[in-house]
Amino acid sequence: MKSTLFLLEQILAILVFAITAAVCVHLFVGSHLAAKANTELNYALLAAQNSAEVFKAAQGDWQLTADLLDVQPQAIVADTKIQVAYDKTWQPCPITDAAYLLELAPVYSDISGLSRAQITVYH
Repeated sequence: MKSTLFLLEQILAILVFAITAAVCVHLFVGSHLAAKANTELNYALLAAQNSAEVFKAAQGDWQLTADLLDVQPQAIVADTKIQVAYDKTWQPCPITDAAYLLELAPVYSDISGLSRAQITVYH
């Protein structure tokens, strides 16, 4: 009787530790995924901010913006948008190998001398 209670107590202790370990592993995996998503978001934000600064420095000139962003010639689509491709490590790459795609498209402005663009980063 005494050994049965001791065995039952050990089994319950192992069960409690196993459940606690499963919860901890779940939390660690969740925090890793959140950190990865935040890293991707930060890189996308930096790429968008960089392209906005380049567009501003080029004063709305699409060709100069494309030259400053160092995009490939096939990235300019009919002078209406500029696309910059990035690989998984956020290094510029050909569009065919892209993991991320930044798109800079003009936005009409009725104010003379004001250049506007919409910047989107796709995954």
